[in-house]
Amino acid sequence: MKITTTTLTLLTTSLFAAGGLLGQSTNQGKLAQDFDKTSLQIQAGAKDAKDYTFAEKDKFTKAMKCDLAKVNENIDTLDAKINTASASTKAEAKSKLEALRVKSKELGNQIDEVPKATESTWEGVKTDTKDSYSKLKSEVAHERHWISKKIGT
Repeated sequence: MKITTTTLTLLTTSLFAAGGLLGQSTNQGKLAQDFDKTSLQIQAGAKDAKDYTFAEKDKFTKAMKCDLAKVNENIDTLDAKINTASASTKAEAKSKLEALRVKSKELGNQIDEVPKATESTWEGVKTDTKDSYSKLKSEVAHERHWISKKIGT
């Protein structure tokens, strides 16, 4: 059985979410809903992760840009949620979100390079781009959990 990066990301995110929710007494239902939603989004992304051929690299590039835009929207939503946090939590969260934005920008640059891939480099470029996207998406889910714990939403 071949285990893909996406599958590992799904498992890791699910286990992290389940482990983080154990022992939570306040807003447990809300946190569970948030992480169920995040898990469903990741699963939907995994199903949408078509195995693009070299001839379809333009479609792959457009799809990745669209996916990245959704991740950036999630980061912006998290940024808006921290306005109710204490000053120290807000400062720490801003720092974490800025790090996510830097990684998002790096992924954007990586996606911009996809059209330059040759037929011989295509599989590597595609795999590296998908892996970077999965990692960023997982990190956003992790920070969503951290923020939810800190501000109780």
